[in-house]
Amino acid sequence: MVISKVKQDFIDDKQKTGIVLEDYVAPENQIIDPEALDRDLPDEGRVALEPTATPVPEKSKKTSGKKPRETFPAAMQKVKPEGFVQEADRWEYLWFVHKKDRPIEACVEKITFPDNLKTAVWELDLGGVKGVCPLSETGLESQRLMFRYVGQVVRVKIAGMDKENRLAACSRRAAIADARERVFATLQPDQIIDVVVKAVLPAEGDKPPRLVVDVGGGVLVEVSRGSATTRQAERLERLFRPGKQAKAKVIRVDRQTDTIRVSLTAVEADPWATYSCQRGDVVAARVVRQVKQQDGSLVLHLEVQPGLIGIASTLHGLHVGERVLAKVNVYSPKEQKLRLDLWG
Repeated sequence: MVISKVKQDFIDDKQKTGIVLEDYVAPENQIIDPEALDRDLPDEGRVALEPTATPVPEKSKKTSGKKPRETFPAAMQKVKPEGFVQEADRWEYLWFVHKKDRPIEACVEKITFPDNLKTAVWELDLGGVKGVCPLSETGLESQRLMFRYVGQVVRVKIAGMDKENRLAACSRRAAIADARERVFATLQPDQIIDVVVKAVLPAEGDKPPRLVVDVGGGVLVEVSRGSATTRQAERLERLFRPGKQAKAKVIRVDRQTDTIRVSLTAVEADPWATYSCQRGDVVAARVVRQVKQQDGSLVLHLEVQPGLIGIASTLHGLHVGERVLAKVNVYSPKEQKLRLDLWG
């Protein structure tokens, strides 16, 4: 069974693709599903199967007037089970992607520290083939950030291949470089986009806790806590996990300064416009902050709803995150004012 020719520019240029489909002969007992082969290959054309025909002598062709009967190897399974799909060889596909210089997604399985290198290395799963990506090719600022990508999917380009060891050298930096140009060309202020959380960073020096999100193609943007969530009673790492998908609004795009700013809170509804209560209502709240006054009393900041903070006075200290009941004294959505008295 021989795979037929498709587009000439796809199969004839051996130097360009490294794959010669017209010379590929499937061994006996191997069934190749053209649809499965096409699913992994880019849209360069459909690959079709042609069953081999039994040679017929020239004389027989003229006298019989019948087409040669199609035959298949005796060991070939003629009827496949339902749901069975024969995958194309993964190494051949990766070689094709490498020669076309196209990005591919891979899962970061672990971080390792080879004896012959003085740097950390990602080990990637390329679908049954191992990939490696050193720190210098991750596109990340520090080795510390590499750990936060373990278990996540990244986009890389294949820089080299070792067939004997079935090993591929990968570069996320090269894949991001191409994507970055497209991201800056397509993003516009006020646009609503999909983002994926890649890391939740703790407070460092004068930097408060913040998110790192992917705005497209692996291009990373830091998001401050105030732009990440309106919830003040919860820690960022409890609200966001690496891999979490979210919507964000583009605030600023500046190619000259290489700056992109997005906000997750900008796509949320205004809690002052949606929440309703009146004087005398008793509500549940959580302590998000307490400020000591000169007279020794404490002013509590209480979160009634995400982004809706009221204040109450007390003489007794409470713990941040503690749940309390409070009675509504003043509520003015227009002035965004909520005054409470501790109840019970």
